[in-house]
Amino acid sequence: MENKKINKQSGFNLMELLFALVVIGGMIVGIVAMYNKNQSTSNAKTVAQDIQTISSGIKTLYASSTNGFDTLTTKVVIDSGVAPKTVIAKGSNIVNKYNGNIIITTPTATGDGYVPSFGITEEKLPPEVIAKAVGQLGTEGILSIQVGSKCVFSTGTTGSEVNSACTQATTYNAADLATGAAETDAKLSVAFSQ
Repeated sequence: MENKKINKQSGFNLMELLFALVVIGGMIVGIVAMYNKNQSTSNAKTVAQDIQTISSGIKTLYASSTNGFDTLTTKVVIDSGVAPKTVIAKGSNIVNKYNGNIIITTPTATGDGYVPSFGITEEKLPPEVIAKAVGQLGTEGILSIQVGSKCVFSTGTTGSEVNSACTQATTYNAADLATGAAETDAKLSVAFSQ
């Protein structure tokens, strides 16, 4: 009788190798998804902080004005140094990290020339950043929040007309937020008063 030597090979067979690759691929997808979620949350915090910083700076700048925000423009915000370092001033424009303009607006003055409010609009924000930024902003001290064509929140007080869709009182509306953020080229517009 012949002694047959059985050579046992070490390593993976084809099925084991495929299984290992699928597991590693799943782990990579999970890590990338978690990174993207954390990144959009971080970006939303930055957007909300930028809006609040600009708003606070404008309110301080116009605290003693008897005509409200009558001379307020984006250029005034740039020239006064109110814009935070996380945004870029390009000529008479302020640009966010998504290369979208940050626009400062005011409503038409009342009969006596008084301008009671101002708006800050950010363009080219991703929908997930808009939704999370609105959550970061809250509603305290804000006249209205408009996302795309939808009014997400409004006190309904005079001055909230900076945001065209927000002329009547509206409590915070998550459904309108989702719909507005999903619009093509949706903008986030927030109105403030003194």
